[in-house]
Amino acid sequence: MNESSKYLKFLPDVYREDDGSTGENFTGRFLNAFERALAGDPNDAGPRGVEELLDQIQGYFDPTVAPPQFIDWLASWVALELEQSQDWMQADFGLTQASADQLVPLDAARDTRNRRLIQGAANLYRTRGTKAGIEAYLGLYAGDLNVTLNEITDLFIVGVSSTVGSGAMIGERPHYFQVKVVVPAPNPEILVQYKRSVRAIIDSEKPAHTSYDLLIETPRMQISPTGSRVGVNTLLGGIQLG
Repeated sequence: MNESSKYLKFLPDVYREDDGSTGENFTGRFLNAFERALAGDPNDAGPRGVEELLDQIQGYFDPTVAPPQFIDWLASWVALELEQSQDWMQADFGLTQASADQLVPLDAARDTRNRRLIQGAANLYRTRGTKAGIEAYLGLYAGDLNVTLNEITDLFIVGVSSTVGSGAMIGERPHYFQVKVVVPAPNPEILVQYKRSVRAIIDSEKPAHTSYDLLIETPRMQISPTGSRVGVNTLLGGIQLG
């Protein structure tokens, strides 16, 4: 026997009368379909209802828990162009590769490159074109990987500046800087893709009159008296990114 919908109590008494043949109320059974669509299956066996989804509406605007299919949409709000590929940190796909399941917020926050960029976009725009802004952008893109930006303005002087390239240069090269990124990914194909993406970020964020060089370093196994840290200055086997 099908139970009558809870919505029946909101109707006049005439609609709550039994139909006379089965002892059941047709209107109550008819309203069950609408109740499941709006409130969801009471046994949690089917898709979530509209009311349940509206109760979670804030999750669709939070880049940490929004469904993967909403990431491109959220990025458009802050004028970001995201890479349509699997995220290096955790699986995060574009719309065409996403699951066909009901679009609901994630049960737990997900920390991926694209989600971090969307979350930090507003703050990045405030410092766009500055050293701090470029470092912050690359830091969000690279996650915990080491990113440093050095502005080189001093000329090489014997007895004063002894290291050329890191803090001094021969000849004048105004408005020049270097970006150093440490990437624990020895795979050549991944390094080429990563370098291309980092250059695209720098080119879009740096002032037009400046020039730079990009230095990509991959840590190797070394024993240091000051300490060895896996993934920072020590690499065991490497990791597969994307």
